[in-house]
Amino acid sequence: MKLFTVALISLFALSHFAGASQFEKAQQHWKKQEYKSVIDILPPLRDEFFGKRVDVDYMLATSMCRYKDYHVGGRNYLKRILRVYPLSNKNYDIIFNELTQCPVQGKPNLIAFNSGRGMAGVSGKSFYFLGGANQSIGGNPLQVERAIAQSEIDQRLVAISESEIATERVKKRLKKLGYNGKVFASGRFVVGSISNHTQGELEKTVSLLNRALNFLQTSYQFQLPEQFFTIYLVPDGLKLRAFGDKLHGLNVNRSTIGYSFRDDLSLAAVVNGPYVGTLKHELAHLLVRTNFGDVPPWLDEGLAALYEVSRQEGDYLRGLPNWRGQVLDHYFEQYPVGLVRLMTMDWIDFDARKIAKEQQAVNHALARYWVLYLQDKDLLTAVYSAFKNVTVEQITDNYQAEVKGLIKQATGQSLMQLEQDFFAWLDHAQLPITREQVIDIQERLTSLGYDVGTIDGLHGSLTSKAIKEFQRSNNIEPDGRIDVSLINLLMSKTGKL
Repeated sequence: MKLFTVALISLFALSHFAGASQFEKAQQHWKKQEYKSVIDILPPLRDEFFGKRVDVDYMLATSMCRYKDYHVGGRNYLKRILRVYPLSNKNYDIIFNELTQCPVQGKPNLIAFNSGRGMAGVSGKSFYFLGGANQSIGGNPLQVERAIAQSEIDQRLVAISESEIATERVKKRLKKLGYNGKVFASGRFVVGSISNHTQGELEKTVSLLNRALNFLQTSYQFQLPEQFFTIYLVPDGLKLRAFGDKLHGLNVNRSTIGYSFRDDLSLAAVVNGPYVGTLKHELAHLLVRTNFGDVPPWLDEGLAALYEVSRQEGDYLRGLPNWRGQVLDHYFEQYPVGLVRLMTMDWIDFDARKIAKEQQAVNHALARYWVLYLQDKDLLTAVYSAFKNVTVEQITDNYQAEVKGLIKQATGQSLMQLEQDFFAWLDHAQLPITREQVIDIQERLTSLGYDVGTIDGLHGSLTSKAIKEFQRSNNIEPDGRIDVSLINLLMSKTGKL
């Protein structure tokens, strides 16, 4: 959900991914003010694994602004940086100044970036408790306090063909940190638990993650690494705080329930039992970064949050309504925002750093439900692709017009039309299931041969059991939930009357 780290990290930290040697060459040319060489080297790196990053784009933009015939592209890259990467207020001002002066002579500013989604690859998730004492959707749940040696990072990355080596290394790593954990590897994941998981629960967790990964990669064309993703499961927030400090040099806020760490392809989360919602959220953040590091804030958070409460339906992973709907119900009238405004926010606006946590909660919740709407209308992958495939030549001074044009291109409808339909859909999506609907569901299940007990409109244990049996029969993850997708499937099996 929320990530923002405050430890200053050099712009020129060694990149483990995305053509490290070429990056280093570009870095040296940039330091020597050999800007044409930088312009020749960096653009191809943006298409490589984890290649779209703020350090790459900043070096490329400032070089273009200092070389004849390239300053238009340089200005466009600087606009892109300001729009999509998380920046401190100070660095935002510096980059904005670079933009206003481009083209310019002299050496550009060497900035120590606040490491966040765009650079350090650390992402964290914390809950917003409505009316509770801990309202920490915002703040700084993750702070980098010390760097991890590159040799240690390299040791953590193990080829997916070497599952035994990956398993043994995670076991030794946990033991070295003072934990006696269980470890299991399968597919593209190796999972280590210090949460008293059974072997069966670990196997189910890995199976669910592999199925989710297959769907996400197929749907959004993420680049997949040649190494395992490593998953660490911890029992509570205090353990996660200690774990993040020991393993990744992070100061983890107590409200954080999960985070991802790009450089060693790892996720850590508070998980008891085979529940993977938080892991899906952080996995989506990590996967987006593989080839879409300059993802807009609303799409980055909306997509990740979509899958934190989701259900596997055959090969399809469906995001479902969740607790964020209550945030909109409680606070939207007080902190309203339209879709055009939402989709043109930079991270400072999206995280509402200068306003209130309630506004941030609304922004994040609205992004999640807007993406949920796009999913339910079968428009999400087209919209995602349209924004992902934006080229620097398409960037203008009118971001609103760009966003409206991309939506029209992807959906065939104007954003104004979609916004009207979205808010009508949102009113319906937040309505509770009525007793009459439950009766209808019970009758349909009964007609298909499932035992719901008494048809009384109550979602009791027998009805829940029948729903789970129906879901299993249709290759759906059996969660027993009543929602629109279940109703639609039942209607398709029994007729719409």
